Amino acid sequence: MDTMDKTQRFSRTIPCANCGEMYSVTYKRCPFCGGPSPKRVERPPVTETAEYDTNSMQMDDAETFREPVQSEKGGKRLKKQSGSGIFVRLVLFLVSLAIVVTAAYIIITKVVPIVQSHFGKSEPSSQTSDNGQSEPASTNTGTEEDKTGFRLLDVKATLTAQGETKQLQAVFESEDKPGSLTWSSSDTKVVSVDQDGKLTALAPGTAIVTAIREDGVKAQCDVQCIWDNSAKNTNLSLNRTDFTLEKGKSFTMQVIGTEETPVWNSKDTKVATVSESGVVKYVAKGQTTITATVGDQTLTCIVRCS
Repeated sequence: MDTMDKTQRFSRTIPCANCGEMYSVTYKRCPFCGGPSPKRVERPPVTETAEYDTNSMQMDDAETFREPVQSEKGGKRLKKQSGSGIFVRLVLFLVSLAIVVTAAYIIITKVVPIVQSHFGKSEPSSQTSDNGQSEPASTNTGTEEDKTGFRLLDVKATLTAQGETKQLQAVFESEDKPGSLTWSSSDTKVVSVDQDGKLTALAPGTAIVTAIREDGVKAQCDVQCIWDNSAKNTNLSLNRTDFTLEKGKSFTMQVIGTEETPVWNSKDTKVATVSESGVVKYVAKGQTTITATVGDQTLTCIVRCS
């Protein structure tokens, strides 16, 4: 009988005063909401000779203790709460993953370029000239002390005719340290430059003219020579086209209409010779022809040695 009483007691359920769910009387608190257990009504002990009769329960016992029919409701609620918790955790994981991906994208696209721009070293680009050679891009560089450097007023120059000239000018950042400059051309067949920075166009193409100070500071100018070689300069002429040269005498010839240096030649060097600067000298009696070649044009002069 004691075993029967204990079994019946443990199988009884009571409603929670807070959430209304049914739970076993063995719990001190509601397993669903944690609320306090309502005051239970104790039944008088059952003697060994007495038989258990559910119909003899008092009204308050019937209201307080109910059959465990509603236990399934609590079970369903627990399952619902468990499924909801998994869904919440999944949402939080996806949100966290999205934040991490966004942060990585910002770092790669925003932060990395800024760091590279501050600490990276940029190399000067190169350009290809008309003769197919790769030339460094025009720069205006100096040492670490840019304040003591210099620059060229023209970093680009265009010459449109053979023999055309242009003067390059250097501006020094510090008047206390102007220094002397050494000028050079990357392609002397296209453009020449003297030590005063004067350019002379020689042939179509591109070249880089560089001015270097003795301490290594330099500046550069991109020079383009653009014209049509097929168009001859009809203004070229010699200062003499026919002259007589006596023994022991010499005569200097000149090409008028160009500043380009002509190529001189004597047809008969046994009669007269001509130097690179155009000086004709007597050798022996006779007659010869002196030629001056400028570009694709050739000028002639008759020389009679008496």
